[in-house]
Amino acid sequence: MGLLKKLFGSKPVQPRRIDLRPAHERESERAVQSDLGGEDEQLAQRLCQLMRSGDHATARQIGEQINANGGKPRMVRICLRVKVLGGDARTLERTVWNGVGDWRG
Repeated sequence: MGLLKKLFGSKPVQPRRIDLRPAHERESERAVQSDLGGEDEQLAQRLCQLMRSGDHATARQIGEQINANGGKPRMVRICLRVKVLGGDARTLERTVWNGVGDWRG
């Protein structure tokens, strides 16, 4: 045990978490931690309600509207906000919005 302490010290080494995502993805996630404001925040909250109630058809229609007015970048931003708000973003992104514009679940 003395040799190990000599080699590595007495304090345990804490592993560091390394985020390998591109910078724009990390920034997008940070940006949605607070209220998006305006229509985007309202849409995120509405999508949370729709996902809880199982109304996937309406959630898909909203996704199509978002895509028509902002494309995939806006869809990503709102989907990330849904996740922060505790909505079922996983089903939204993988199933409900699959095939809307350039979105692939």
